Amino acid sequence: MSAPGEAAGAGARRDEELAWIRERVAEVLAKVAGRGVPGPDDDLAALGMDSMARLDLLALLEREFEVELTEDLIPEFRTVNRIARIVRGALAANRAAPLLANVDV
Repeated sequence: MSAPGEAAGAGARRDEELAWIRERVAEVLAKVAGRGVPGPDDDLAALGMDSMARLDLLALLEREFEVELTEDLIPEFRTVNRIARIVRGALAANRAAPLLANVDV
């Protein structure tokens, strides 16, 4: 079991990582939408992001973060916050993949 200070430190690192991801997602989204950087909870549909624009966004995010995002995630692309959480999950999966590759089943 980790000490309370360690848990708080890990939580702060996760928060910082999510904030960093959120910033980068917003910048990529601004490029796709052709507008200023959206707020973290702005509705993408209200910004005029149709399914084709969200597909472009998915491809750019894959390149920007070097992750694989499947097209079935596109309906989940509702806000910068939501997309940042999706990207963080993909990044975590990438970090875990080499560890899992060494596990004998």
